[in-house]
Amino acid sequence: MTLFPKKSYQGSVLTGEVTEIYNGSKSPIDLNESLFNGAGVKAISLSKNTLAPYERALVYRVLEKAHG
Repeated sequence: MTLFPKKSYQGSVLTGEVTEIYNGSKSPIDLNESLFNGAGVKAISLSKNTLAPYERALVYRVLEKAHG
């Protein structure tokens, strides 16, 4: 699985990210939102739950900006 950052949206408190996921293997990959969870992540959405070989999908994330 390869990730390609596509777009980022900056707000005063939140950041939105769109990332393309590519399955370059010969086997299907099951996607789960927990694969893309981490510190500061408030919301995640996947365009597909399973990627066939050589297929692409998108993951959308909303992150809280670190306060400093």
